[in-house]
Amino acid sequence: MEENRSLLNNYGVDPESSNQLQETARWSKLFAVLSLTGIVLFILVMFLSWNSMMYTLTAASPVAGAGVIMAVVLLIAFGIAAILLTFLLKAGNRIKQGILNKDQMLFNSGLGSLKNFFVMLGVITVIQAVFFVFGLIGGR
Repeated sequence: MEENRSLLNNYGVDPESSNQLQETARWSKLFAVLSLTGIVLFILVMFLSWNSMMYTLTAASPVAGAGVIMAVVLLIAFGIAAILLTFLLKAGNRIKQGILNKDQMLFNSGLGSLKNFFVMLGVITVIQAVFFVFGLIGGR
């Protein structure tokens, strides 16, 4: 008969590890909430200053529709950032609740969300590095 061992229940996370994980969850939630709030505020400011932005971009750029292209690119970037921060927020909530309730499934789900956050961030960083290298090569 195979016994289902859980880190939280059977092995007992020591108090220091539990405190560290709870503190990490608290900071990840704070970072995610503040960043999501910043994204929403930036989009609101962009919406409120749309006319002056379009006037400036139209006068400065020879490309027709440069402002619309910029707005679409920014909204896509903010969407990706919001998805990343949602994973971080879910991770913080689930890890904290998993530790407090000694719920291994919830704790594992939180670690899975944290893993997804870092995987997506890593992929974005690699893509960004490739574009940076292409920019250095193309700038010669």
